[in-house]
Amino acid sequence: ARPPSEIGSERAVDEPSCELGEGSEPQSQAESQAQPLGLGAGVEGQRRLLMLRQQQQRLLLLRHAYKCPHEVSCPVTKFCAGIKQLWSHISTCQEKRCMVVHCLSSRVILAHYHSCKDVNCAICEPVRNAIQQSLRKQ
Repeated sequence: ARPPSEIGSERAVDEPSCELGEGSEPQSQAESQAQPLGLGAGVEGQRRLLMLRQQQQRLLLLRHAYKCPHEVSCPVTKFCAGIKQLWSHISTCQEKRCMVVHCLSSRVILAHYHSCKDVNCAICEPVRNAIQQSLRKQ
């Protein structure tokens, strides 16, 4: 996986987006800004919407934890310390069937995000937009 500092950097256009593995984390204010694009109706559309949201939330949590200066009690999210531990693990993990919770799904979504060139990607576009919006508020 590429360095987390590159999360949010702009990419060129062309490649189509893809659907990735699942992951779930509650969302913070910045994460609630990430919304997927049109997905269709019905149960399948709702399932895909949930999966996209979870992927977006994972990316934003990973980014937050990487940049957060708080080691123990982060005022932004209670998941920060756990995600920091996850970062420590995934930075060196190369296991194809790793059993550490959220390791594989995080590596997959990070790899997708870093290689995604589709400016309309249902996973990445809302995350890029949320990051840009949070940077403007600083």
